[in-house]
Amino acid sequence: MLDSLDAQFAAAAAQPQAEFYAMVAVLLAATLAALYFGFRALIGARWIADLPTSRIASAAQGYVELEGHTDLLPGPVIVSPLSRTACAWWWYKIEKKVTRYRNGRRQTTWQTVTHQRSDELFLLRDGTGQCIVDPDGARIIPSLKRSWTGHSLQPGPPPAKRGWLQFGNHRYSEALLQLGDAVYALGYFRTQHGVQDFDERGDVRALLAEWKADNPSLVARFDEDGDGQISVAEWEAVRRAAIREVRQGHVAQAVTPDFNVLGRPPDRRPFLLSSIPQDHIRRRKQGQGWALVAVSIVLFALLATLLQTRLALP
Repeated sequence: MLDSLDAQFAAAAAQPQAEFYAMVAVLLAATLAALYFGFRALIGARWIADLPTSRIASAAQGYVELEGHTDLLPGPVIVSPLSRTACAWWWYKIEKKVTRYRNGRRQTTWQTVTHQRSDELFLLRDGTGQCIVDPDGARIIPSLKRSWTGHSLQPGPPPAKRGWLQFGNHRYSEALLQLGDAVYALGYFRTQHGVQDFDERGDVRALLAEWKADNPSLVARFDEDGDGQISVAEWEAVRRAAIREVRQGHVAQAVTPDFNVLGRPPDRRPFLLSSIPQDHIRRRKQGQGWALVAVSIVLFALLATLLQTRLALP
């Protein structure tokens, strides 16, 4: 077996210069990629292990780890477009079966027709409080994944049980974070304060410019003498009305309660929403990381042996 490997290395090393260095480039790229993603997974596992779990009511501003349950914000219910299931987050893909003939052989593949993921806000609650989750840019590990087939672009309801045999030239795939799911989250936490600073003068100018752009409505509302124009005295009434409206709006915004938001970090740290407990994720990342590091070592050994064999050629 060793003789066979030596012969294969010798044959590879004896390739013409262009082919040989192309092979070296591929091996080097694969080695570096495996090493990069391996260390990235190990760093992610270390983030999970080292970062303490915060409670929403007392979480510090910045990068945090939270655990809670999903819920909806007041207003319209989030519904998966594919199965019409109420949920906190959804992703779907619709594929069509495509048959081609190549070199006299029939090849059947699934071609993506459309896919989409939810960017709607939802709530994360724990025993101390709640925060709004903005899932844009998050890596999401869903609690439910399913696929089924049908005969049209518009899917029917998913089957209660997945059978071994499925028929149809369209395939529908769906992933959900369901309502009430326990979720482990890593992300950037911030509190949006209800008390805000307002530019009254600037807001009044903007409102007056908006009213001026609709002159017929402005005249109908404030032309007291009926001459079809806004006099100096009438303009003062316009200005007072604008100030009153702006101040009312500022008061309404100022009494808005504070709310917490969890979203994508401004740096490259992970943004994760997972239905899998953190210990399982940490062990999975560690396993993936060490496996990729081992692969990079094997690839580097192959690369070194190949170069050594090339240099030893007469």
